Amino acid sequence: MPQIEEAQPKYLQIAHHIRDQILRGDLQAGDEVPSERQLAADWKVSRPTAARSLEALSHQGLVEKR
Repeated sequence: MPQIEEAQPKYLQIAHHIRDQILRGDLQAGDEVPSERQLAADWKVSRPTAARSLEALSHQGLVEKR
């Protein structure tokens, strides 16, 4: 898992990481992205930060909540 950098907000770093996985094809249409809880644990951030990263991806049209 990449390390958090101080230059950019944590939620954007997480969102960019997932976006890059989608653009590379590592995550295909219909694949599940990690849950808020899983992202929070993997990245060592709070759940609201993880939720904000998923919300950013949703606004970009890259993921949808179900």
